[in-house]
Amino acid sequence: MIQHLQIQGLAIIDSLSIDFSSGFNVITGETGAGKSILIRALSFLLGQKASSDVVRKGYDQAVVAGEFILPANHEGLEFLRSHGVPFEWVDSGAEILVRRQVNAKGRSSAWINDFAVTGQTLKELGLHLVDIFGQHDNQKLMRPEFHLSYVDKFLAEPKLVQEFKAIYKTCYDLIKEISRNLEGFNSRSKDSDYRLFRLDELDKFNPSVADFDKVTQQAESSASALELKEGLSQLLSALENEESSVNSVLWGVAKGLSRLEEKASGPALTELHGRAETLARGIDELNYEISRLLSSVDVDEESIEEAQKRVFDYQELFRKHGVKDIGALLSEYERLKTECLSQEEATIKFKADLDKAFQLSKQVRSAAETLSKHRMKAGERIKKTVEKELSELAMAGAKFDICWEDCDGLKAGLDFASFKSSQLDSLSRSIDETWTGMGTEGFERAEFMLASNPGEPVLPLLKVASGGELSRIMLALKKALVADADTCVLVFDEIDTGISGRIADVVGKKMYELSRDFQVLCISHLPQVAVYADTHFLVKKEAKGVRTESRIIPLTSEESASEIARLLSGSEVSKSSLANAKNLIQKAKSHETKQRRGLNY
Repeated sequence: MIQHLQIQGLAIIDSLSIDFSSGFNVITGETGAGKSILIRALSFLLGQKASSDVVRKGYDQAVVAGEFILPANHEGLEFLRSHGVPFEWVDSGAEILVRRQVNAKGRSSAWINDFAVTGQTLKELGLHLVDIFGQHDNQKLMRPEFHLSYVDKFLAEPKLVQEFKAIYKTCYDLIKEISRNLEGFNSRSKDSDYRLFRLDELDKFNPSVADFDKVTQQAESSASALELKEGLSQLLSALENEESSVNSVLWGVAKGLSRLEEKASGPALTELHGRAETLARGIDELNYEISRLLSSVDVDEESIEEAQKRVFDYQELFRKHGVKDIGALLSEYERLKTECLSQEEATIKFKADLDKAFQLSKQVRSAAETLSKHRMKAGERIKKTVEKELSELAMAGAKFDICWEDCDGLKAGLDFASFKSSQLDSLSRSIDETWTGMGTEGFERAEFMLASNPGEPVLPLLKVASGGELSRIMLALKKALVADADTCVLVFDEIDTGISGRIADVVGKKMYELSRDFQVLCISHLPQVAVYADTHFLVKKEAKGVRTESRIIPLTSEESASEIARLLSGSEVSKSSLANAKNLIQKAKSHETKQRRGLNY
């Protein structure tokens, strides 16, 4: 759970501190009061990109900090261990302090328990901590291209998606590389002498990642050692200058004072004589220490010069071949090798590459088939679960379904006609056949379908679902998904848009039920939702001089009743609206009591 949130200098907030309860937290307020700032702050805290625009005028930076408590078996703790981030145990679990800031120039920094982390690390941790669910998710339901991603959230083995995409990319990249090499080979007759010259130059130079890293490191590290040696030599030369060395001058002064002391002794001359000898001895010791340090600096100037020349030659090759790094240079090297091969040599190389691509293609197809089977099972689970939830959300008899469509498969399109090789042609066709019906997401596309009322045909959501129905479908999906979730906090940002009355009351009950297993933060405009809150917050926008500031304050029971009455009446709080509000609160408390006793409502 998130215990505490601190916001400073963000948007229209000067300074804000919020303590959340572990159950159902509801945030209400008038339109435009700044309720969305809480979502903005949480999103920023957990790694979302942010620019200098979020910094409040007059502030050097915006800072958001959140204190989380994670149970001992939480996956977020394993993530922190794997990244070397320390954490401490308290009575209720492990305490995690996340802090992020962005300055007026748009530069951001992040820390977890005062351990500096990258924005990506923060974003990955955020996936384990908070699940933010907003109105834009309702809009995604209207777009079929997002539906398959919802299905994949229900997979019994979610890793299957990443495994498929990884092997797909490996194979796809190899096919594209073969295509580029083939194109290069077919055009090798043009400028062949120039290509051979470039290849010969690279053959003689023999570049490699290991060699590049070695000479670069050697040149950089040796340069500082050489600079040290030169600097010490100059200092030593100044100290040992025969004509005007510091120590010879001081010893001369000491001798002169000694002669004067013999002729006219006195405490002042004795003191000066002693100080001169002390300084002279100090210079002798300094001279010795510098000499000893200089002798310990081992610099092979010849090796340094060779490494620097090698680095310079690498840079020249980068420039000649129009590349930026060693990896790109080696790719260019391989491309030139292919383009300069004889047709017989090229046939052997292309066959080896196509064999590898064919084997990878079969692995991709196998991964897609496995993923497809799991998606079909997940689809059945979604239909049953969503229909059950929709029934409880006052859509009894609604039918929810998934329409599966085949994908257009990738075609390698490799043309080896110029090689007159049946082997290459056969392998190329086999690769195309293996990819038949398979796209970047697998074999299928998914589209959610709905029949709102019994007896109606199921149609795409885009054609039949109203705003209120979309909200209920999303809540049903969410409630089903979080059953196995490891996130600590569920955040709902006005997903109850388009619903009211009895349905709004059911939505409030559903969110309350979720809050028994997860901490829930809900931004809402519905009094029927707010009455179920364990903690009720009010967002207020206040004018301070010429500036406006948003505040989020916790409400007492009486203040909560007045705010709910305002939500009911839409304007001023009347005796009747207040009585109605208290009646709704009493009914909600009765439901909560039944829930605690394990009764059905």
